[in-house]
Amino acid sequence: MKTILYMVVAGLLFFFVIKISKDLIPSDNELQGWAKSQIQEDIAVFEKNHKITSRNIDYAYKDLLKDKNNLLLRFQIFDGKLYSNYQEIDRSNDLLVKSYRVFYKFFTAMLSTMSDDVNADFIISVGDDLHIGDDYVFKAPIISGVRNKNKAYAKFLPLAPDHYTISDWSRLYNDILSSNERYKWSDKISKAFWRGAASSGVYTRSEWQYAPRVKLVDLSVEHPSLLDARFTELEMAQSDPNAMRSISEKYPLAVALTQVDHIKYKIQISMEGFGVSLPGYLWRLLSNSAVLKLQSGSVQWFYPILKEGVHYIPLSYDMTDTIDKIKWCLAHDAESKKIGEDGGRLIEKEITPNHLYLYWSGLLKEYSKLMDKSASATLPSAQDIEQ
Repeated sequence: MKTILYMVVAGLLFFFVIKISKDLIPSDNELQGWAKSQIQEDIAVFEKNHKITSRNIDYAYKDLLKDKNNLLLRFQIFDGKLYSNYQEIDRSNDLLVKSYRVFYKFFTAMLSTMSDDVNADFIISVGDDLHIGDDYVFKAPIISGVRNKNKAYAKFLPLAPDHYTISDWSRLYNDILSSNERYKWSDKISKAFWRGAASSGVYTRSEWQYAPRVKLVDLSVEHPSLLDARFTELEMAQSDPNAMRSISEKYPLAVALTQVDHIKYKIQISMEGFGVSLPGYLWRLLSNSAVLKLQSGSVQWFYPILKEGVHYIPLSYDMTDTIDKIKWCLAHDAESKKIGEDGGRLIEKEITPNHLYLYWSGLLKEYSKLMDKSASATLPSAQDIEQ
């Protein structure tokens, strides 16, 4: 009898130990604590000031679209169904069409796991920034993949995974992790590496030399043994053609390479163009290479988990410390390896492909709590945009 009793007690203890252990291990089906905090912080301004109404959403959407440079999508989720502004999408705008198709498929898949009590009417900005004055009065949130924390209106832009990351992250996540097994630190090339487009905001004939990406490529010319940085294409949008011609003459274009080709190098450089590199910063962090990150006011949803000097090394925006930081990495091989590995482990654990669904679902769940309960669908049922 005692033997049976001991077995029962032992079994119960084993059950509770296993249950507690599982509770302590973050599940890929649960949103992480830092992400919940980020979401709460992002919507706090509307929680304090006023509820979100479809009337205000409608006003903000129409008002912001008065400037054609504002690229916006509008979706509604009510009673488990998806509605959208697909009928109004400018089919000649490739960015709008691509982003809509990505979000449409993403939200359609997400709805299968979302409870029917999540009702939300929301706007997504898919451009690099909003074209508004600092004194613009926000009547509704504008969800964005990136925001400039130095802008006065930053608090009105809740962050969420962007359509570039949603589209590519599952492939990149698996490709980079697979390649990490193939390219160990000892096999990597001891040099800093970067490839990308010549997009650093508005280039003009008199100021193009001061753009961070141009400075980086120029540093590569001066220090070829430390840095290999080349342009793979010219970005003509918002730029002076004469300036772009000068850049192409001084810096011949290189062949574009895959992300896997990048991680053969010990040092990766994450630069910004018109905005942050999407999802360039994420896959570079995942690569187990030491990442040098250009510092600016731009932030993304996952920035709260990153620690300077632990997961990445900051670069000043004027690029004056770039060569010194590269030299430090090469002279401190063990420390650089640890920074690369710590960054890689962090992203592998926290930003899985499923995390993108969890984050958007978590954001819309909290967002819906602030929606006017009388709100209902006013847009047509969401449909895919024809090819």
